[in-house]
Amino acid sequence: MKTNKEAPTSSYSNYETLVLQIIPEIECGQIQINGQFAQKICANIFIPNSNNSISCPLNYFQENASLPDKWINNDSGEKLILENIDNLIKVTVTIKLSGKEEKIDLPDSIDTGLLDYFNQDICHNSNAFKGFDCYAFVSLLANVKYFPKDPDFEYIDVEPKVGNITVITSDRKLPEFIKHWALYLGDELCLSKFGKSGEGSQSLVEIVDLNGMMTLYNCQHIYIARPKTNAKPWDGYPR
Repeated sequence: MKTNKEAPTSSYSNYETLVLQIIPEIECGQIQINGQFAQKICANIFIPNSNNSISCPLNYFQENASLPDKWINNDSGEKLILENIDNLIKVTVTIKLSGKEEKIDLPDSIDTGLLDYFNQDICHNSNAFKGFDCYAFVSLLANVKYFPKDPDFEYIDVEPKVGNITVITSDRKLPEFIKHWALYLGDELCLSKFGKSGEGSQSLVEIVDLNGMMTLYNCQHIYIARPKTNAKPWDGYPR
């Protein structure tokens, strides 16, 4: 965790916004799925605070902070109170290349959906969210009822654009051969949840490039997943 003088900066940080800043030039570890590896892309979270902001890596934020309970662990493991987060209304996703930061133009519903996700505080409530996976994650973002037996999406064979929900598959028969769901951020970058919460392994939202995601799941095809016209809205994760 970094405090003000040591911290990286974001020009998009304010009292209404949690900033997720992606830095594609920096790799930060690997993801392993079934013996396959992909590089994770570096990302930082900026949390508004009484003195500008607190910044930390995305994974650190998920494991060591709680928005609903208003705390974050410092580097010594001590809980610090998060101040001035009552006015948060969205997550702004940005990309920083060669020191220049730009906002990724996601739909407003995705920005608010990302905040809704982080407000679930799933890492600290894994028993209540047991099995919460990549499909549950995008269902929340897309405001579509969670129904894994027959997802309320239609699948379109076109190149994804920024803000699209996507699926990658090992065969063209859908939805049976869907291996992973993700939010497409543009520039071959994808944001998704890896693993299933509460099932004994690390399960976090991560950023990888499209090729890495295809490698992890041994997939050859990508589709846009669009909510059906009569799709029922998200009504929470079944407990």
